[in-house]
Amino acid sequence: MRRAPLRRLWLTLHRWIGLTLGPLLALTALLGAVLVVALPLDRAAHPELFTARSNSSTAPAPLEPLRQHLLAEFGPDTNLTLRPPRQPGDTLWVLVRGPWDGTLYLDPATGAEQGRRGTHEGAYNLLFELHSSLLLEDTGKGILAIAALAYLFLLVTGVVLWWPARWPPSLRIVLGRGLLRGLFDLHRTGGAVLGLLIAVSVFTGAYMAWRPLGGFISTALGQTPAKAPGVPKGTAAGPRLPCSPASPSATCRCPAARTGRCACASGSPTTRTRTASARCGCIRSRASCSACAAGRTWTPATARWS
Repeated sequence: MRRAPLRRLWLTLHRWIGLTLGPLLALTALLGAVLVVALPLDRAAHPELFTARSNSSTAPAPLEPLRQHLLAEFGPDTNLTLRPPRQPGDTLWVLVRGPWDGTLYLDPATGAEQGRRGTHEGAYNLLFELHSSLLLEDTGKGILAIAALAYLFLLVTGVVLWWPARWPPSLRIVLGRGLLRGLFDLHRTGGAVLGLLIAVSVFTGAYMAWRPLGGFISTALGQTPAKAPGVPKGTAAGPRLPCSPASPSATCRCPAARTGRCACASGSPTTRTRTASARCGCIRSRASCSACAAGRTWTPATARWS
C-alpha cells in the first residue's frame, strides 16, 4: 500500500523537473553537440584568423616587444594572455581583457595582426557563450550548474520508476501500437540504458563550468583545491623579466615542456609551461634554477626576481 503513494511522488517529481528544466537542458546539450562540429568549421571558414601568413619554419618573433606594443594600444591595466602556436602554421593568439575583450590573431614570425574577434563576435563564440553561461557570465554558469544537479536527480527518479520487479528487465521498444506507446517505450528504455552515460556528461560539465561546485566536490573527496599563489606586499626589486618562453620562470622546473601560455596580469608577465599531464609550478615557489639557487625570490604579480 505504501509503494503506490511513493511511486506517485517520484512520478510527480520526475514529470515536473523534466517539464521545467527540460527545455533549458535540451538547449545546452544541443549547443554542446553543435560546438563539436562548429570548431573545425570555424577554422575552415576563417583561415585568416587561424593560419599564419609566414612560413612555419620561420623563427618566432620575441614576445616582450609584442606585449609592450599591445599595452600601448589597450592601456597598462589590460590583462593579456599570449598563447603560442600549438601546431606549425598556427597563429599566435592573444586573449585581451580590458577596455576591449576579445582575441587577437597574430603572425608568430612577424607579430603582424591578421584579425581580431570580440568575446561575443562570431557564430562560434556566441554559441560557446550561450552553451557555457547563457550569456550571463558567472550567473549563467551557476544557473546551469543547479539545473545540471536537478537533472541528475531527474535521472535518479527515472531509474526508480523504471526499476523492474523481476529481473532480467524487458528492454523492448514497441512501435506497432501507436505513436504514444512507442515514445513511452523509447523514453523509458532509452533513459535506463543511456542514463549513466548522460549522468557522467552532465556531472562533469557542471563540475568544470562552476568553480564553487568544483571546489566543494574536490574538498568533499579529500583533495586540496588549487589556489593562486600569494603575492607579497610591497614593491619588488630587481630587473623585470621579459615575457618569453625562455624566462627562468618557465624553464627552471620543466625545461623540456612546451610553453602553453604567457599570462600578463595588468601588464606584468608570468609564463606558465605545461606538459601533457600538469603545469609547471615554478612561479608558485622557489625552484632549482640559477636564479633560485642564488637565493632570489620570484614574485608572480610583478614578474621580478628579488
